[in-house]
Amino acid sequence: MQNTLVTKKMRSTISNIEAELGNAEHFFGVKLPTDLAVEWKSFIRVHLTSTGTTAQSWARTQIGVAQTLIKTESPSSRRRSGALSHWRRMPPRSHDKTIKALEKEAQSKANSTKLRAEIKAEEKVERQYNLAERKRAMLVSSGVTKIIAGLKKDQRVLTKYSGQIATMLKMPTP
Repeated sequence: MQNTLVTKKMRSTISNIEAELGNAEHFFGVKLPTDLAVEWKSFIRVHLTSTGTTAQSWARTQIGVAQTLIKTESPSSRRRSGALSHWRRMPPRSHDKTIKALEKEAQSKANSTKLRAEIKAEEKVERQYNLAERKRAMLVSSGVTKIIAGLKKDQRVLTKYSGQIATMLKMPTP
């Protein structure tokens, strides 16, 4: 409500209404028990004050709700981010014992070359799977990181607005 154009137009409208109500006796040709312009002025002051108070109260409540939601969401997002961050440091899985056992078995069999090819194919598939899992986990982790950054930004904006409510939502006086 601190926009100069809005304030100017509102004051002009209030003044015009006051002038019209001041002419009511002359327009109707009847003596009125009270001056409507005076009544209008006192009514509009009380109304604008009440509207400004209600707007400020509503804004404070909404900011409080938003801050509560941000505070309750932030820890779980941090937990998710921490749980997923181990994927970044995790080396590909290795099954050395299984591979060595299979190699010994393959050496004792006549078809050791076929078995080695199967082992290599299995290792390749497992490496591809591990890489895909790590990429997926990193994508999820980066998404959570972006969400946390957005929540922090929202919290800063809410803190800024909560300090400016009284001046931003101050109603113009007639």
